[in-house]
Amino acid sequence: MTGKILNYLYPATVTKNKDGSYKISFLDVPEAKTSATTQKELMGKAVNALVNSLNTYEKEHRKFPLPSGSSTSTLLVPMPLSSVSKIIALNRTIETNAEEKMKMKNELP
Repeated sequence: MTGKILNYLYPATVTKNKDGSYKISFLDVPEAKTSATTQKELMGKAVNALVNSLNTYEKEHRKFPLPSGSSTSTLLVPMPLSSVSKIIALNRTIETNAEEKMKMKNELP
């Protein structure tokens, strides 16, 4: 199931470092991490970290995790609409390929 486009809000945890900078990490996409000197800068970088992770998943032909909607996160980061379309297409392609492989395997003598 791909979920509704409006629900592509990825839960993130923001931590303030000792030097006053901020770092963000994502529960559902552990590869997406970044840091910044201000919270405003962090938001832009957070979206970029998600998009860059999507590009990596696509290159590696892996399904991209859907947002869990975790309530324990400190922030929900929206995935850009163009990237949501990419997630839906990527995940459907991978699911279809897996189903076809399974079907072919079951048809073997």
